[in-house]
Amino acid sequence: MTETYCGHCMLNIRWDEVAGWWVHWIDDDPTFSKHRCSEKFAQVATPVEQVEAETEAARVRPGWQLIRAERMRQRVEEGRTLEHDDEHEEGELMRSAMAYLKVTHHPEKYVDAPPDNWPWEAKWWKPSEDPIRNLVKAGALIAAEIDRLQRLK
Repeated sequence: MTETYCGHCMLNIRWDEVAGWWVHWIDDDPTFSKHRCSEKFAQVATPVEQVEAETEAARVRPGWQLIRAERMRQRVEEGRTLEHDDEHEEGELMRSAMAYLKVTHHPEKYVDAPPDNWPWEAKWWKPSEDPIRNLVKAGALIAAEIDRLQRLK
């Protein structure tokens, strides 16, 4: 069975022989989504092998991989453990993510000092000249906040 990306939503899809339509799946779990794609979208889908080859050829890591690597770096190199994250109950992780989003949009404003919503001491403000790096930091902080909220459930 050929794996493809849905041209509509970019999730993995497979042809379901029994049902007669394309279905989404993640990690071989066909129950992931009740949404089914029409053949119209499947026809514009790109084979996984092609997407991976194009990504490798361009030597570009997908954003989610960059964010995951940054999150791991924060945990390993900076000691930002789950317990540490759980202590931030006042939205500090989200506010720091928003600060990195601001610097991505207006880098000239925040070279020397963080935005007003920065929840930490100024010495922890480490923006990059690379807007992608700032987006990656914001994404990792958002992931940390999502994980923190999920642990509260």
